[in-house]
Amino acid sequence: MKKALNNHWVLRIIGVALGLFFIYAGAKKLFIAPAPRTGGPSTVPAEFIDLIRALKTSGYFMIMVAWFQLTSGVLLIWDKTRLIGALALLPITFNIFVMHVILDNRWDENLLTGVLFLANVWVILPHLPRLYNPKLSAA
Repeated sequence: MKKALNNHWVLRIIGVALGLFFIYAGAKKLFIAPAPRTGGPSTVPAEFIDLIRALKTSGYFMIMVAWFQLTSGVLLIWDKTRLIGALALLPITFNIFVMHVILDNRWDENLLTGVLFLANVWVILPHLPRLYNPKLSAA
């Protein structure tokens, strides 16, 4: 019983932290103008910059992603909606991670996006039996 209680608190902390991160990420895309770049040459590969630029200029794609991030982040905060938020965020965290691994390949970005993806998966894992067999009780 005590271990289950501890796991519940760990999942709650991970869910809230992930939620706050994606509330910030979504709000930043929607409401905060990007700061002008200063300093030396960029360490971000040109292919990755080209992809992000194309996604931004394609119209409403990045706005849609931002709203999904913001909404999923809010849903991750509360216990009753955490699974819905984590499931909605899963394809986004997976794509962010894969895009960084394939195109960006900076170790710090791979680590950050990998941790976000794994945290997202970790929040979903305890619910897998219920997702595969909805007849199981949610107790």
